[in-house]
Amino acid sequence: MDTKDIQFMITKELASKVVSALPDEQKNMIIADAVRDILARETMSSDYKISVMLRDYALDYAREYAQTPEIQEELRKQAHKAVDDVLQGILKNIGRAIENDIKNNYTRILSEKHYGE
Repeated sequence: MDTKDIQFMITKELASKVVSALPDEQKNMIIADAVRDILARETMSSDYKISVMLRDYALDYAREYAQTPEIQEELRKQAHKAVDDVLQGILKNIGRAIENDIKNNYTRILSEKHYGE
C-alpha cells in the first residue's frame, strides 16, 4: 500500500464521518450532487464513445459504397474531368506565355533600326 492509497482511505473515512454528522437534508443534497457529477462524467464518456462509434460506422459504410461499380465509374469520370481541367489550365498558361513572348519580340522588331532605312 502506498501513500496515495492511505490518503484516499483517510479522506474517505473523514468524508463519511462528516456526512453522517450532517442533517438529513444536507446529506441528501451532497449525495444528489455526487450522483449528478458521476452521471455527468459517465454521460460525457458515453457520448464520446457513441460519436466515435457512429463515425466509424459512417466511414465503413462510405468505404463499402465507394466500392460499388457505379460509384467507381463516377469516381473515374470525376478524376478524368479534374485532370482535363488541370491540363486545360496548363495549356492556357503556355499559350499566354507564348503570346506575350511574341508581343515582346514584335515590339522589339518594330523598334529596331534596319540597315535599309
